Amino acid sequence: VKETPLFKIQKMQISHFSEKWWEIVENAAIFWNSIVTTLSDLANFMKIWKNATLYLKCNIL
Repeated sequence: VKETPLFKIQKMQISHFSEKWWEIVENAAIFWNSIVTTLSDLANFMKIWKNATLYLKCNIL
Protein backbone atom coordinates (compact mmCIF):
# COMPACT_ATOMS: atom_id res chain seq x y z
CA VAL A 1 0.00 0.00 0.00
CA LYS A 2 1.50 3.28 -1.13
CA GLU A 3 0.85 6.03 1.38
CA THR A 4 -0.51 9.19 -0.16
CA PRO A 5 0.24 12.49 1.62
CA LEU A 6 -3.42 12.78 2.59
CA PHE A 7 -3.39 9.30 4.08
CA LYS A 8 -0.25 10.16 6.05
CA ILE A 9 -1.88 13.30 7.42
CA GLN A 10 -5.01 11.38 8.41
CA LYS A 11 -2.91 8.72 10.12
CA MET A 12 -1.00 11.37 12.04
CA GLN A 13 -4.23 13.04 13.11
CA ILE A 14 -5.66 9.72 14.27
CA SER A 15 -2.59 8.81 16.30
CA HIS A 16 -2.51 12.31 17.77
CA PHE A 17 -6.18 12.00 18.67
CA SER A 18 -5.68 8.61 20.31
CA GLU A 19 -2.73 9.95 22.31
CA LYS A 20 -4.90 12.82 23.52
CA TRP A 21 -7.70 10.37 24.26
CA TRP A 22 -5.42 8.22 26.40
CA GLU A 23 -4.24 11.31 28.23
CA ILE A 24 -7.85 12.20 29.01
CA VAL A 25 -8.61 8.65 30.14
CA GLU A 26 -5.51 8.56 32.37
CA ASN A 27 -6.35 11.93 33.91
CA ALA A 28 -9.90 10.80 34.55
CA ALA A 29 -8.62 7.63 36.23
CA ILE A 30 -6.25 9.63 38.44
CA PHE A 31 -9.05 12.05 39.27
CA TRP A 32 -11.45 9.19 40.10
CA ASN A 33 -8.79 7.54 42.28
CA SER A 34 -8.31 10.72 44.27
CA ILE A 35 -12.08 11.04 44.74
CA VAL A 36 -12.33 7.46 46.00
CA THR A 37 -9.34 8.00 48.31
CA THR A 38 -10.89 11.19 49.66
CA LEU A 39 -14.21 9.44 50.26
CA SER A 40 -12.61 6.54 52.12
CA ASP A 41 -10.52 8.99 54.18
CA LEU A 42 -13.72 10.84 54.99
CA ALA A 43 -15.45 7.59 55.97
CA ASN A 44 -12.53 6.65 58.23
CA PHE A 45 -12.56 10.10 59.78
CA MET A 46 -16.29 9.82 60.46
CA LYS A 47 -15.74 6.43 62.06
CA ILE A 48 -12.98 7.80 64.29
CA TRP A 49 -15.08 10.85 65.11
CA LYS A 50 -18.06 8.66 66.04
CA ASN A 51 -15.90 6.48 68.28
CA ALA A 52 -14.30 9.51 69.89
CA THR A 53 -17.62 11.18 70.68
CA LEU A 54 -18.97 7.87 71.97
CA TYR A 55 -15.89 7.51 74.18
CA LEU A 56 -16.28 11.05 75.49
CA LYS A 57 -19.99 10.53 76.19
CA CYS A 58 -19.35 7.34 78.12
CA ASN A 59 -16.29 8.45 80.08
CA ILE A 60 -16.71 12.16 80.68
CA LEU A 61 -20.36 13.14 80.36
